[in-house]
Amino acid sequence: MEPGSRQPSWRIRRRPPLVGAVLAVGPLLLAAGQLVAGRGASASQASTTRPPNPPALNKAIRSLQGEERATFTATYDVTGSSGKKLAFTVLHRGTDVRIDLAAGAVVLGLGGKTYWCVPVAQHVMCQKESTLATIPFVTLLTPQQALSELELYQKHTVAGVTLSTSQRTIAGQHAVCIHSSTKSGSATYCVTSDVLAYAGSGGSAIELTHFAASAPASSFALPKGATITSGLP
Repeated sequence: MEPGSRQPSWRIRRRPPLVGAVLAVGPLLLAAGQLVAGRGASASQASTTRPPNPPALNKAIRSLQGEERATFTATYDVTGSSGKKLAFTVLHRGTDVRIDLAAGAVVLGLGGKTYWCVPVAQHVMCQKESTLATIPFVTLLTPQQALSELELYQKHTVAGVTLSTSQRTIAGQHAVCIHSSTKSGSATYCVTSDVLAYAGSGGSAIELTHFAASAPASSFALPKGATITSGLP
């Protein structure tokens, strides 16, 4: 625990208590998280042969790689198979990232340090984490999952997977889309020149609803007066 911080009552838990609408994040994001699992491909299915790649695939990969250091504000809707929607916003500036979730919960990646902050009563509590990937659902809110699968398709022929491409306009942005089909289902990733715009499969999807090529510097700071604790190993 950092100097000056007071030990909160929830310290014995592995995660801060997420209240209200934050509890709804889990089922929706887990549903959207099936975009690759059971739908797309795995490295075990890949051959060592590198196929000729459609230009759209290469373009999508370059955009997702660039997103890791870009400056932008992007708002998304997560839609579960039940049709229920939940919005979240990603702000990115250089290597810093902020993800605004429901009920005031915020994930922050600042200068190599990671925090998960939630309002508790009239206070904000922030728990340190080792990386963004250690926080539940965060990997579903970043481009890493899409990038990993598309890079697999770029480097290998994947048994049982058929690829096709298309173009769409999403949130006013032109996007290239990569569609993968297997016997068990299909998945689609759409990418603008800046960010992941859509990831969908089996009735679940994450879709861009607003984009701006800017992010206020003031967004990348811990909430004022927050209590900070260290996560459990």
